[in-house]
Amino acid sequence: MTDLLLREFPKLPPGAQTPQAIVLRCDYAYDDNAAHVPSKLRHHIPESMKKGGKLQLYKNEEGFLYQKHPQGEWGMALFIRDGFQLHIILPMSDVIIGKDFRPLADKFRDQYPAITSSNSSIILQSGRTKLESFIRTFWNAIRQDSTTLKRLNMTAEKYAELFSDANFQANLSGILDGMVPQARRIFRDGNFSLQDILSLPEANEHQSPSGQTIYLRVYTNLKMTNNFGIYVGQTHRALHKRHTEHEAAIEAGWEMQHYRIARQTQSENRHTFTLCFWDDTATARQSGGFLDMAEQTMFVILRSYHGWVASCDPNMNHGSSPRDMANSSHGAYVLSIARQARALTGWQHSWGLQARGCNLSSPLFSFNTHSPMNCYRMQAIDPAVRTFTTYRKPCTIRQLTHSYFTTLSYCNGDGNRVALYFSIKENCFQGFVPKSGYIVFEIMDDHKPHDNPWLGCPSVGPFENFDQASSLGIRFEWFDETRHEWLTALIGKSHMFRHMSTAGIEGLLSSWRQALTIIQVLEGITWTGPLNGLENGLSFGACRVMELKVDHLQQTCQWVGRVRKQCPAPVRASWENNVRLMVDQFARGATIIRLEPPPIDDQFWRPTDYDVGRMRMMTHVRMGRPCTFTPPSISQQQAWGNNPPLLRYTGSNNEVGWSVYPTGPHRKLAFHRAISLEKLSTPIHIREPFEGKSGFQTEEDEPVEVGDVATAAELEEDE
Repeated sequence: MTDLLLREFPKLPPGAQTPQAIVLRCDYAYDDNAAHVPSKLRHHIPESMKKGGKLQLYKNEEGFLYQKHPQGEWGMALFIRDGFQLHIILPMSDVIIGKDFRPLADKFRDQYPAITSSNSSIILQSGRTKLESFIRTFWNAIRQDSTTLKRLNMTAEKYAELFSDANFQANLSGILDGMVPQARRIFRDGNFSLQDILSLPEANEHQSPSGQTIYLRVYTNLKMTNNFGIYVGQTHRALHKRHTEHEAAIEAGWEMQHYRIARQTQSENRHTFTLCFWDDTATARQSGGFLDMAEQTMFVILRSYHGWVASCDPNMNHGSSPRDMANSSHGAYVLSIARQARALTGWQHSWGLQARGCNLSSPLFSFNTHSPMNCYRMQAIDPAVRTFTTYRKPCTIRQLTHSYFTTLSYCNGDGNRVALYFSIKENCFQGFVPKSGYIVFEIMDDHKPHDNPWLGCPSVGPFENFDQASSLGIRFEWFDETRHEWLTALIGKSHMFRHMSTAGIEGLLSSWRQALTIIQVLEGITWTGPLNGLENGLSFGACRVMELKVDHLQQTCQWVGRVRKQCPAPVRASWENNVRLMVDQFARGATIIRLEPPPIDDQFWRPTDYDVGRMRMMTHVRMGRPCTFTPPSISQQQAWGNNPPLLRYTGSNNEVGWSVYPTGPHRKLAFHRAISLEKLSTPIHIREPFEGKSGFQTEEDEPVEVGDVATAAELEEDE
């Protein structure tokens, strides 16, 4: 759905008119060899995209009209499929014409405008020092602009916490009182230098007590020059520990903009200083909103915004994710207020061209912590093509002994955080292991199995629509810096049989429930009715799921919160219905469906030249369905498959004749590994994702705790 969300329109031939959005009224079979097609467009369509020698276009398919025949009968249009540009001659009677083409940045600016304040009524506030006057003038101006704050998605609760009559003056006094004496002295007159900053108290193990801290990171000698980087943050931990965490992330190659700048200098040139400090005791603890206000104050005092935020240039490429657009809009507003407050108070400080700001998000607003989960719904155009919904989230990669893994966290019904682990084969990376990328979830809209399902699930089981759990596919995407290309790797569930010996069928059903849980939290489902081991409602906590909504004819798009929905929880399947499904799906050829084995004198028991002297029998009564009986030779060669590697007897190295990665129709009789080891280990080239590298902002990702490693060890595959 993002192919036509263009940052700029592709180069068009001479004589082209202003492109206009169009939608087809009906199906249209295009012959690029027809007499009315200009010679320069003949044989333009790849044969692989044609059916019966023609390109099939479908009702509601979207494109751009960029040239009309003088008589208005025909028009020349651009369509894009999977990144390939198709120039088509169309009858004008078959199209609906919308608005002129708009670049992507303009569309997003509708939702996240670069709001600036030109309020000439900003009033100078008095103070004992220029610092105090600047802070009071800045915050009083924002407080008076409640309408704009609401447009920027500040909640009523946060506005009251910061700006109500009961809290506002106390918050300003608390910020001023919380500044360490050295910082208050340096900032007093609004005119300070880098050398003044470097004289602040630096974090160390002996002089960094635990408490609520606003701190400053300074990176000097960037690229062996006089340039330096600055970053403001907040922490509840001892500052020397936070310093150590930053250093570890820098050395590990984390892809945040902050750390990209920090890596331009050596560790001895990276410093951490205390700006504000409050004791973290039950009686003195400051609220989260107050700390955000204090941190935002230091942003504008030190001008620590990243260059593209500080520029407020609407033409700069800020990225396409909701977070990028919100950061740009929030930063433009805050900085416009700060500029006016500086002018009124005579605040003279300026870093000049030497400083590199590292802060992207404004703590004053709600997008400052967690990267959202982005949602894209595939448009149903070609009736022969199954559609799916894609969910994408930035993630980091961590290493185990024989593989790498990433995590997805959600909050269960009790509000506790649960982490899911997804293993990625080491061979996928072929020498370059990224630090971050995207974990991608695809859920088939028809609720039927994905072509590469994370969980290979039986089609008939103890619950109705049992194979819905296989409608989920999972991938990892990353940018290979050595190849300069985007790649993706499939992810499959590999340890579903680990607990079979102790838990039996219930052990396998736990994998089924886990797949449904992932689907549930992604789609925002609240189950109704008997839960049968599932949970009523789950969420990503502070992480929002944002859905991209596009109106092609109106040339608009916006990110909106994914709407939650109620669905009946999976219900127990009846024996009668499962018998019917088993007969419909599997009672063909040499396979029979029975509630008990055939009579001993039945021809079924007579061996053939290919049999090995015993029958393959799969008993599934505990799965709420009858048994299937298939001669082993047929099962191995046709119904299940016998491509290596082969299954082994439990507790033995003796192989049996059935494949670990089945390909035949009888794979749907059992839980199975649905993606072969070869496919799991082979990266696939892809086009650059819609978010590009700008989405690699993963500051909310938490390091794996020591206790988590034992759980993560289950990812080690027992081939």
